[in-house]
Amino acid sequence: MDELENYLKTLNNRYEKVWYMADGIYSMYGDCLPVEKIMELMHRYKKLFVYVDDVHGMSWKGVNGTGFIKSHWDAIPDRMVLVSTLSKTFGASGAFVVSGDYLLMSKIRNFGGPLTFSAQLEPSAVAAAIASAKIHLSTEIIEKQEKLQKRIDALQSALVHAGIPLMSTGDTPVFFIPTGMPDTAYTLMRKLSIDACFVNPALFPAVPVNNAGLRITVSNHNSLQDIDYLAGLLEKHYDKALVVTGNSYKKVGRAFKRQFVPKKEERAKKANLFHSAVYSSIDEIDEVLWNSVLHDQAFDYAGTKFLQGYFSSLHSDDPNHMQFKYYLVRNSNGSVEALTYTTVSLWKEDMLSHEMVSERIEKVRLEDPTFLTEKVMGMGSSFTEGCHMYINKGSKDLRFLQRAFFDCIEGEFEKGGYGKLVLRDFKKRYFLYHTAQDRGYLVADMPDAAVFCDFDWNTLEEFGQQLSKRSRRHFRTEVLPYADDYDVTVSNQLSIRDLTVCYKMYCEVKANNFSINNFEYSV
Repeated sequence: MDELENYLKTLNNRYEKVWYMADGIYSMYGDCLPVEKIMELMHRYKKLFVYVDDVHGMSWKGVNGTGFIKSHWDAIPDRMVLVSTLSKTFGASGAFVVSGDYLLMSKIRNFGGPLTFSAQLEPSAVAAAIASAKIHLSTEIIEKQEKLQKRIDALQSALVHAGIPLMSTGDTPVFFIPTGMPDTAYTLMRKLSIDACFVNPALFPAVPVNNAGLRITVSNHNSLQDIDYLAGLLEKHYDKALVVTGNSYKKVGRAFKRQFVPKKEERAKKANLFHSAVYSSIDEIDEVLWNSVLHDQAFDYAGTKFLQGYFSSLHSDDPNHMQFKYYLVRNSNGSVEALTYTTVSLWKEDMLSHEMVSERIEKVRLEDPTFLTEKVMGMGSSFTEGCHMYINKGSKDLRFLQRAFFDCIEGEFEKGGYGKLVLRDFKKRYFLYHTAQDRGYLVADMPDAAVFCDFDWNTLEEFGQQLSKRSRRHFRTEVLPYADDYDVTVSNQLSIRDLTVCYKMYCEVKANNFSINNFEYSV
């Protein structure tokens, strides 16, 4: 609400109306709109108009079931638009719009799209609405509301007593039990279903990727015995689901920016078989060790040391400045099981967007160079391409090794408070693919990479024979006829003049190609 008031102070003198849109009851967590604060702001700022969706507050709250929002007003204010549905707690279908602004309501009735173009309701839906309306206008609605409130109080009390984390403890029928990682939500759901309790996991895109959990709604169809049974199962299985998936109360709290304290001490995890270390320079890692596990990748020890030396030496205000971190995981015997590195640098949000999008954004960046940019912690660097990681796929404790590996990187990410964590350049069928998804990572396709490994040829004709039929045709028609027009030499070092020409060519290509839209490298 403080942020809303800051906007009101900024916009109050610039606009005739400042609209604020909100849910009366947030559909996922079940927490309530601070109506008293909204009423206070509406009293102080006459240009504040409010649009409220009270879909999840209908029927179970308010006089005659008029809803959570209406229960705070005798009449709907003329600076409020209230919308809700008849298809949830009301038990019928359709929706409604209410406002104290009679001129606005007249416009909606005469020009509103749904009222103009929608077909009539089916007779069965009308009959259901009439039957439900009769209940709402009778004392029966009070009995049903009181019955539901007992069940809400019972589940909330049982979950709090069991020490189960909750995102909200308001008196609403919606309960959200946070797990953070999707894998934990799935595991907990499966454990409950085995014991004959069916609940729905809340997953992306309904919630942010790493804000998964279980969403539970209480109704009068649930007996008090059912509620006690569910609470008992959650008390039994919640901690187990965390352990099985390598999760913890601390990690769940970090994901939701809350602090959840376990009722009893958390069990130690087998992942302690592995010991992780984080280094700030490649000089702290043995060169022979690095090259022994990453020798066939897109970089070796010397190449990575060169990149670190150049990009980390740039001024911190330079958009290409990079902060390097190295991650080493060993088993209890001291053998290396995983190795990688990350860099923290400024990324453009549209780096992988459609070229047309980047072209328009770049016009804005002419005036605001850091428009739509943020600090990203990414595996490897934005200068390199390919698999930047070694992990021992033959480990007998591979599942726990993967957890130790992810925990090590994610721990550094959370300490830094960066905008995104990007683990990149995996093959689609790579064994870490599903692990990353289960931990809450959003999978995105990277641009295609071209890798040529077979250099067992001596002439251009022999090279052409190794290509696919289609590539061979292009090679014969578009490359070979012009091969003699160029002098090709291989050099270990370019002159200043040649470097200047090469850099100019790079800048020309960069200015006309937005398929990978990163910052231009300087010399």
